[in-house]
Amino acid sequence: MRGRILAVNDEETVRDIISSMLTSGGYQCQAVESGFDALAMLAAGEQFELLLTDMLNWPMGGLTLLLRTKKEFPDIPIVVASAIREDAVVRECFRSGACEYLFMPFSREQLLDTVSRALEREKEATKDL
Repeated sequence: MRGRILAVNDEETVRDIISSMLTSGGYQCQAVESGFDALAMLAAGEQFELLLTDMLNWPMGGLTLLLRTKKEFPDIPIVVASAIREDAVVRECFRSGACEYLFMPFSREQLLDTVSRALEREKEATKDL
């Protein structure tokens, strides 16, 4: 296994597809429906190498989850996936702590490349500490 990923998406079909893509790429994936579920798992001490969240989750949007996660669990890298292609939204995600922004729809290869890049960047950043 290459790492443990926490994926958040309020659509069951999308969660299943993302989980399948990540699993086929050698990752262990825990997929949850909401940001509240993700924060509860992190607060319970579950360890993940990366958080992947959709921007338009309900009832907690991806930006809110990003901000809360960075405040409460600053060491976990976060990838935001979204169909929103507005520059201002993308910039706000990066300013708020996202390490990658993945445009939806995406292919399996795009997802795996993005996750790998985010994990490698995190590994390089922590290597110097």
